[in-house]
Amino acid sequence: MAALPESLRNNSSINSSDEFSLAPPSSPLPLYRDPCKNPALFTTSSVSVAVASCYAILIPLTVFGNGSVIAAFATNTRLRTATNIFIVGLAASDLLVGAFSVPFWTFVVSHENIMAGYCFPAYAVYISFDIFAGCASILQLTAIAIERFISTQWPLLHRKMPQSVYCIMLFLAWLCATVMAALQPLQARTESWRKNYTIVLFVSCFCCPLLIIVTCYFYIFKITRFQTRRRCTSSSRHCGLTPGGAINELNVAITVAVITVLFLAAWLPFFIVTVIATFCLACLPSPPGVLHLVKFLKFLQYSGSAINPYIYAYRNTEMRRSLAKIAGKIFPCDLRFGTRSERSRQTIIQGRDADCYQSISKHNLSSEVNLVGENTKIKAPTKSQKKINKKKTAVIYL
Repeated sequence: MAALPESLRNNSSINSSDEFSLAPPSSPLPLYRDPCKNPALFTTSSVSVAVASCYAILIPLTVFGNGSVIAAFATNTRLRTATNIFIVGLAASDLLVGAFSVPFWTFVVSHENIMAGYCFPAYAVYISFDIFAGCASILQLTAIAIERFISTQWPLLHRKMPQSVYCIMLFLAWLCATVMAALQPLQARTESWRKNYTIVLFVSCFCCPLLIIVTCYFYIFKITRFQTRRRCTSSSRHCGLTPGGAINELNVAITVAVITVLFLAAWLPFFIVTVIATFCLACLPSPPGVLHLVKFLKFLQYSGSAINPYIYAYRNTEMRRSLAKIAGKIFPCDLRFGTRSERSRQTIIQGRDADCYQSISKHNLSSEVNLVGENTKIKAPTKSQKKINKKKTAVIYL
């Protein structure tokens, strides 16, 4: 969350006690009584530009991915369910990360020495805002895990639960994030306050959410496995070995593993380094190694905001359909998404003439349509074909 632990800023190896320089003693930067007036602090290099380019790639991925989720929720009334409230809340927090935190940090890492970021007046605002968006994202990931656990363990209760409960959970997540961000500027007063703030942030925004997420998804996998085997046992003696049940268990296991591993990869390293920097700064590598480490950890953190919509939102069929409609209005291409059952029941092949396909769908023809090049031949349905099930779909041959 915070770009650099506050102890790194006050480290004597980075900022001398007489406040002459922000550079380490071995740095070739000349000493200045006001380090921010040192022009060498704001130099760039090919390495810093390459690192900034990696961060710049995350900006469109994060903004487009999370922005499209919010747009789909706003345009499709079917998506305005209690379950999707947390998905949209997660997308909103990650969108803030991609629209503000990542661009500012990209500008900071474009300099050879990222300690130059402290010289910009907006840096203090950036740190608090980064903590706010990061805590909101983590707490809403936790709320999603709780909601999915309730829907799996108590499905009837989940259906009867009023939408106000989800709104309260969402409000508490944003409120907690706001409180943690508001307390951040106070940690610079004393070292004891800085340590207490780090402990509170680590416990409330990482340890507790991690424990809840792992526990919820573990029981989700356990419940799904039990229900699958019980269903198979009641229908067949050897159903426990059927491919369907095994595939279902495997899909749930993979989903749970991916969600947990990505959460740990995005947040665990950064929180560990933050705690170490607060209580045992000498345990970290000396500059500039520690600064390169911070760059890498921040990249992992921001990558989580870019990946979240593809894990939580885009797996929803209705969400994909809404995104296809939005993309169809923006781009000339025709995008279609369907469920597995729909694709198994019908064979739909896109033709060159979209207007012809739409006219066939409106009349719900059950005849065969042959599209050869530019010539379109539509056979009128015979009497025998009219007796066939009316739900038979049109088959298009290219």
